[in-house]
Amino acid sequence: MPVALGGGTGNAWAKTQPAETDRGLVLSGGFAVDVPRWRALARRVRALGVAGLGAYLAARYAQDGGSLAAVAAELATSTHTIGAVLDACGVARERGPAARGRSRRAATDRLVAARVAALGFADVGAWLADRDARGWSIPRLGAELGVGRRVVRRVLGEWQVTRSG
Repeated sequence: MPVALGGGTGNAWAKTQPAETDRGLVLSGGFAVDVPRWRALARRVRALGVAGLGAYLAARYAQDGGSLAAVAAELATSTHTIGAVLDACGVARERGPAARGRSRRAATDRLVAARVAALGFADVGAWLADRDARGWSIPRLGAELGVGRRVVRRVLGEWQVTRSG
């Protein structure tokens, strides 16, 4: 007497099911990723007089306000490579809107500093003091720097310049 098996081909009883896994790779011990691009970056960093790539990138990343683009431009590589090295070194990075905001702020600060230097001032504080003494309005300050009112107000607060007028 034939027995009906539910499995489509009749061979379902012979097929083994794969073991369930979490699909993760676990490594322990003295394992290190050795990527040729990272070695080239390490050589560039050593040429700057710094011993460790990870420490250098972490410090520069924090100094530039979390801007991968600024660090990548300095070392002539991609933001993807810098991000991968930071992740491999265990440097905590903010992601999402907070990181983008901090990065934009750092870029704006560099823009303001460059514009003030082009105008012949030693720093932003000296420029602000000069323009405040002349009674310039916030929109006029922003127009000279090429930034908006919010940026001007933030810079005034950071340099602790109180408006005289």
